[in-house]
Amino acid sequence: MEKETGDKENKWTAPAIVLAGGLVTLAVFNVGVGTESVVMADHMRLALVDSVKIHEDFMCACCGKSIAECECGMAEERRETVDVLVAKGLSKRGVYKGMVKKYTEEILFNTALAAEIRQELVAEAPAIRSVISVEPKSIDVGVISMAKGEVEAVYMVRNVGKVVLEISGLETSCMCTTAFLRNKKEKSPLFGMHDNPKGWSTKLEAGEEMELVVSFDPNAHGPEAVGPVTRTITIFSDDMIDSAKKVQFEADVVK
Repeated sequence: MEKETGDKENKWTAPAIVLAGGLVTLAVFNVGVGTESVVMADHMRLALVDSVKIHEDFMCACCGKSIAECECGMAEERRETVDVLVAKGLSKRGVYKGMVKKYTEEILFNTALAAEIRQELVAEAPAIRSVISVEPKSIDVGVISMAKGEVEAVYMVRNVGKVVLEISGLETSCMCTTAFLRNKKEKSPLFGMHDNPKGWSTKLEAGEEMELVVSFDPNAHGPEAVGPVTRTITIFSDDMIDSAKKVQFEADVVK
């Protein structure tokens, strides 16, 4: 990077990473005075990943469109995650792996690639780790009436691993559905589809459990929104394989 021909007092700042226009720029700044140092490259373009282009490879959970197209809060949060991974200098596959690790393989349109990355994550995971378990995987409450209002379903979340599990949040697939966690020690904030609480987390010791309480409002979409519904609830944790654990809620809405 540098050829010195003069004063040894020459000083250089640490490289600065700047994300602009979907490309990563490495800028090196000379802060020395009175030297004849030659900078061979003061602005290096790193041909790694176009963060704007790669947005197209990831699916938004709310609508099935790419996160490049969708304008919802989920898509925005996932675009921000991609940009952070790109800014770290990861390869394209590294970005894919980071996204699958955080959101599961369902985030990728390319299912074959998603399966490959899932296998890599499993192979890399240590034997002694936190492991999240949620039972049941799906609850069908059957026929529910709009006239009777909201219904609840309760799932059990457990740490079946050997070290502490940290849960950092929840997310639902539709604005008609909310969820929270509770046990004898605490109750989490209420989470939904958009604008979820930030900065909250809780820890489960090995063998410890919490209830996941899911509420569904059959009136949220208006009087004509009848028929079968399926909603997904995601639990985010530091489980190295299932960091975005999903369960389903099903119902048949009638007036």
